[in-house]
Amino acid sequence: MIEKLNAHVHGIFAPYKSAKTATELEEELLQNLLEKYDDHRRNGPVNRKRSS
Repeated sequence: MIEKLNAHVHGIFAPYKSAKTATELEEELLQNLLEKYDDHRRNGPVNRKRSS
């Protein structure tokens, strides 16, 4: 699953590889996504109520 997440995020940012800020954003987004994925695997999904 981690490989799929990595490939998906990489695919989204592929057209913008020449922009430094896009590369930084890609790395940060992927890191956050992987941390959230690990949290869900360890603790299960957390139900949050949305405020309207």
